[in-house]
Amino acid sequence: MLARMAVDAGVEIRGGCKLTHLEPGNGSLTMTIRDSHRDRVEQIKTKALIGADGMSSRVGKTVIGNGHATTPILQAIVELPQGERQGTTKVWFEPDDTRYFYWLIPQAQRYAAVGFIAEEGKNARNRLERFLNRVGLKPVEMQSARIPSYAHFTRPWRRMAGCDVYLIGDAAAQVKVTTVGGLVTGLRGAKAAANAILRRTNYLTEMRSLRTELSLHLLIRNVLNRFGRADYDRLLELLNPRMIHLLGVHNRDHATKIVCRILLAQPRFLRFASLLSRGLWKKSARDRSAAQPQILEQESD
Repeated sequence: MLARMAVDAGVEIRGGCKLTHLEPGNGSLTMTIRDSHRDRVEQIKTKALIGADGMSSRVGKTVIGNGHATTPILQAIVELPQGERQGTTKVWFEPDDTRYFYWLIPQAQRYAAVGFIAEEGKNARNRLERFLNRVGLKPVEMQSARIPSYAHFTRPWRRMAGCDVYLIGDAAAQVKVTTVGGLVTGLRGAKAAANAILRRTNYLTEMRSLRTELSLHLLIRNVLNRFGRADYDRLLELLNPRMIHLLGVHNRDHATKIVCRILLAQPRFLRFASLLSRGLWKKSARDRSAAQPQILEQESD
């Protein structure tokens, strides 16, 4: 559907192409493209380049030098047991296994995807298999991927040889670190880049609201990373009817629009803010502790 919309708007879509080289020139960038469908190499000049080429963005590495921290995810395709509600998504909070969560998302009439965000790849498969055994599910197929992690100072734009280069989507780590979802936020980044080109404005200005959204998710993730089982129990106990209504009307891709409403609906959520302040204090203490030996060593020298 999106491809048809792009073609109708005048976009030329060419598959089987790979960017092999990018050279700044006199007021333009020259891209060397290997076209495997036509079995040829050609050069294309442009004054605006958008890198929407995923987590391992060649545009990002070549032009901007961006390298993002990544988070591994692992999931299994399972066959739903007889009598299981096929339209129901499930979530399990298991902080001993992951600071995120396990999920079950129906994919077809008889199958579902069950997975978790592993944080590190070592023993991830064993943990998922133990969890599947615990909930009585058997894997049919295993799938894995790495997702870029957003950081406050991610740089998604650069002016080079008088040309503007933009990164969007996974290439710019425009990912909500609460759930590592990036489809909606990636499209918002694409819209910001398009507006910057059409309006001749600054990309960072156009994506200000998106950066605020992603930074809020990063703040929420810093709180959730300190949750134990008792904290999750308390969190679920605080879900009153007003809260449930808010979360039913507003989705997680617009957290900035509802965070204040959530606190008004349930002020006791503020108690979780102490987890963040304690975490920041501990980090500051560790930083000071790590710096102290280096200072003593310099004085000794």
